[in-house]
Amino acid sequence: MKSILAFLILLPTFSFALRANPRCGLPATTTEDDGFQEINESQSLDISRLNKFQINSLPRSVKQQLIISAHHQDSNIKLKFDNKNLQAAIESLMDASEAGDLNVSTFYYGRRQFTYVMYYPGGNEGGFIFDKGSSVLLAGVGDQDINCWK
Repeated sequence: MKSILAFLILLPTFSFALRANPRCGLPATTTEDDGFQEINESQSLDISRLNKFQINSLPRSVKQQLIISAHHQDSNIKLKFDNKNLQAAIESLMDASEAGDLNVSTFYYGRRQFTYVMYYPGGNEGGFIFDKGSSVLLAGVGDQDINCWK
């Protein structure tokens, strides 16, 4: 009986592991069908609507993630972590987004949490995924497909 109970408890974690890309531990797409779930939509930051003071008040890790994302999208953005470069990074990502949208949200997959910097190049969902709270870039996203960088 204990072994059946243990199996039922571990089954959801195991099924996530089967669908996860072994290089970065993420699903193949950003769809809920693949287990990609936003933690709390109300905590999603619409960066495109923030004023300068609010942008400067963002957590350090989010600032770094925005600059790193912009650097990978536009090589003219340097990996310099100051407020002037942060503003240039945000403008670059918004310019690359068809409607100027730029969002940062937290999601989980299995038991891990991630940060997703999302914009819409060509009107399609794209962006970059980081370990939550860090500047470690795990994957790029294009048309909801997750492409691991490791």
